[in-house]
Amino acid sequence: MAGRPTSPTEIVNPAAVMTLAMIHSERCRLLDLGNETNQEHVAIQWCARKRLLRNCSTCGSCNLPMHLTNYAQNVDGKRWKCRACNTTRSIRYQSFFSRSHL
Repeated sequence: MAGRPTSPTEIVNPAAVMTLAMIHSERCRLLDLGNETNQEHVAIQWCARKRLLRNCSTCGSCNLPMHLTNYAQNVDGKRWKCRACNTTRSIRYQSFFSRSHL
């Protein structure tokens, strides 16, 4: 099937999302953090794996999975969008970063 590729409904594979026990036992250095998050898309994936961002989102209006889309007007450059009803929400919605400008 030709055409544009579809946008993902998840940031990372759900198997890559760490359990809370894994997160609590993890140790890293600030230098490691800088090396692991040196590009925007890599930092977003890192945050999703560590449960700082939601890995997926469901539309509150129609209860369908939302798609992660590019959105240049937002500081994150990404947002969740429902294809069925065009509802949008921030990638930070209900996350560690809600109401922040980090």
